Amino acid sequence: MVSLQKKSAVRRECGLFVVEGLRELGHCSDAGYEIQAVYYCPSILERATGSPALPFYLDTVTCFEVTPDVYEKIAYRGGTEGIIAEVKTRTWHLKDLRLPEHPLVMVLESVEKPGNLGAVLRSADAAHADAVIVCDPLTDLYNPNLIRSSIGAIFSVPCVACSSEECIAFLHFNETIIKHLEKKFIKIAEDAGRYDVINSNKMLKKEPSGSDNVFDTLEEIVEEAKLLLFHLGHRVLEPQPSTANTAKEDYLYFSRKDKKGGKSEKAIGVRKEDGFWVLKGSFIHSSVADYLTPGYKKLREQYKDLIKKQKLTQNVRFDSPSAASSFVCGKNSNGLTEWKNKDGISLKYLDDDNSPLVKPALPAKGRSKHQTGGREKRETALPSVDEVLHLSVNKYHAEGCRIDDKLFIVLEGSEMNPDVRKSCDDSIVKLRNELIKTGKVKKYLFTENVPFKKPSTAAAVIVGGNSNGWDLWKDNKGRKLKDIIKR
Repeated sequence: MVSLQKKSAVRRECGLFVVEGLRELGHCSDAGYEIQAVYYCPSILERATGSPALPFYLDTVTCFEVTPDVYEKIAYRGGTEGIIAEVKTRTWHLKDLRLPEHPLVMVLESVEKPGNLGAVLRSADAAHADAVIVCDPLTDLYNPNLIRSSIGAIFSVPCVACSSEECIAFLHFNETIIKHLEKKFIKIAEDAGRYDVINSNKMLKKEPSGSDNVFDTLEEIVEEAKLLLFHLGHRVLEPQPSTANTAKEDYLYFSRKDKKGGKSEKAIGVRKEDGFWVLKGSFIHSSVADYLTPGYKKLREQYKDLIKKQKLTQNVRFDSPSAASSFVCGKNSNGLTEWKNKDGISLKYLDDDNSPLVKPALPAKGRSKHQTGGREKRETALPSVDEVLHLSVNKYHAEGCRIDDKLFIVLEGSEMNPDVRKSCDDSIVKLRNELIKTGKVKKYLFTENVPFKKPSTAAAVIVGGNSNGWDLWKDNKGRKLKDIIKR
C-alpha cells in the first residue's frame, strides 16, 4: 500500500493505484473503476461521518478493518474519513476517445507537478471538457497528489497521456497549423506586454495556406483560449491598460509638488481587477524619503530602470492604490485619498453614495448635546494635510490624527493588516472583530473615521499585534509622534 503511494514504478508494475476518502472513492466507483480492496478504520469513519458503516457500493469488495495506528501509517494524508482503497488502473488511449462533432479538448505539454495537473482537471470538469490530453507528461496520472488535487475529476474526465506527435496527428492538425497557433499566441502575449516571452522554437516566416473555414476555426480557438485563461486568473494574453485602450473618464491622477523642480506634475493611474496600474509617461518624484515603508523602497529599486528623466517608460502594476501613490511620490501616501478623477473626486468616494464634495466630519470630541444637558457639542474639524499622521506596515497604509491626550482618530480610507500576530492581545483581536462586525472596517478598509483612546491602541488594531503607536505614527517629514509631542 505504502509503495503504491510513493512509487510510480510500483503502480505501473502492479496495475494498481490508491484512492483515499469517501468523496474520491465515490467518484471512482461512479466512473466504473474496479476497486480491488478497501482498508478502513471504523472509529475514524464514525467520527467523520457519524456511522462506522461502509457505503453500499463496497458490499461486493473485499474490505479489511484496521486500527487507528495502522491506518495512520498507510494513509497518505489526513482528514480522509478513515477509508483507503486499492483500485485497478485504467489506461486511456487516443483511439478510445469518443468526441462530439465540436469537442472541447484541453491539451497540456510536459506537466511536471501533479497538483497543477489536478487543478487543470478540475477546470476541465467544470468546463465540461470532452477530454484532456497530456503530451510528454513528467508525472503519472495516478499520483496520489494528482488524485487529491483533482477532487475526483481524474475519474470523470477522460485523460490521455501520449507524445506530442501522437496528439497532433490525432487532432488532425498538421505541424504548420500548430506553428501558426504558436506564432499567434506568442504575438498576442508580446503585445500584451505583461511578461517577457521566451521561445526557442523556430517561427513560421509565411502564413500557412488553408481554407477560410480552417482560419475561422483557429480564430475561435484563440478567442476561447483567451477567455478560458482569463477566467482561470491568468492574464498573459490580456493587454496592459494604457492611454490607448483606456477611456479618459477612467483616468485617475496623482499630483504633488516635486522638491527638485518645484512643479506640480501628474501621474496617471487606472484601477483594474488585477490591481492598480501607473501608466507610461507618469511623473515620478526624484527623492525618496528615509521613512518610506521598506516594501515601497524595494519597488523603487525594482523599477528604477523604468524611470528616465522622472518619467515612467512602461506601465507598472501595483497591488494597491497606496503602493502606487507611495511609489510615485517617494513618501508614504494614502492612495485612496490622493488618486483623484478629472473632477477632483478621490478614489475612496467613487464607489460610494456619499457626496464626494463634502469631507466626513470627525467624531465629536466631547459628549452629545443630550448628555451635556442641551449644550452644543464640541466639534473637531478635519486636520490639514500637514497634521495628518501616517502608519505603514508591510504594504498597508493608514492615516490618523491626535486630537488630545484621550482621543486619537484613524481616518476613513485607512488600511488594516489582515494578518494577526500570535502574540496579539485578546482585547485588540476583539476590537478588530468588532470594527469588522459593525461595518466600520470592510475588506480591511476603514469606512469611516474611528476614534481610539490611545495612539498605541489604534496602531495595534491596524498592525494586528501589540504596537507602540508613539513610534509608529509619523508625520509627513518622518518624525515620530513622541518627538512631535516633545516639541
